[in-house]
Amino acid sequence: MNNEVLNSLIADAVYESILLLHRRHPQWIQEKLRSYPWERDDFKDKFTTQLSHKLSLNTETDNNFNRLLAVIKPFFLKDFFVSNYYIDLVRDFNL
Repeated sequence: MNNEVLNSLIADAVYESILLLHRRHPQWIQEKLRSYPWERDDFKDKFTTQLSHKLSLNTETDNNFNRLLAVIKPFFLKDFFVSNYYIDLVRDFNL
């Protein structure tokens, strides 16, 4: 799988995780991000495109787990990282 496809898959998975948590556990999302229009398709497109681009620029991390962690850390509070949602996200990518 090439990096562009992988970056797109990671961006989509991060978006879906944020959307799910926004609905079920908004307290795990950084407060400033809670008011974003996560349900809108145009917002999803813009967000995932920007995130995919950011992933493509991230050359400092050499493995997929570190790349994923680097992009999701700014979005979530620490409680997310000890939740089953985080475990599922990592497991989905076999990281």
